[in-house]
Amino acid sequence: MIKKNYILIAVIFIIILLYGLFYVANLRLEDSISNLRSEYNLVKIDNEVLSNRLLYYKSPACIEIIAKSKYKMIVPEDFYIIAIKNEE
Repeated sequence: MIKKNYILIAVIFIIILLYGLFYVANLRLEDSISNLRSEYNLVKIDNEVLSNRLLYYKSPACIEIIAKSKYKMIVPEDFYIIAIKNEE
């Protein structure tokens, strides 16, 4: 009878110990999931910022500004069209 009580106490102790271990592991996983969600939101915001910046740099007005300021390009005042006949 006493041996059965010790076995029962040992089984209950093991169950409580396993429950505690799984509870702690679950808390760590929930914390990791929360951190990943926060990081995902930050990456999503960065992606939106970069998409907007890309749209800005692809615009013809921005390309013209960069060409004039950085590369010192100018719009020609007069331009000529030269036609060359190909005589075969």
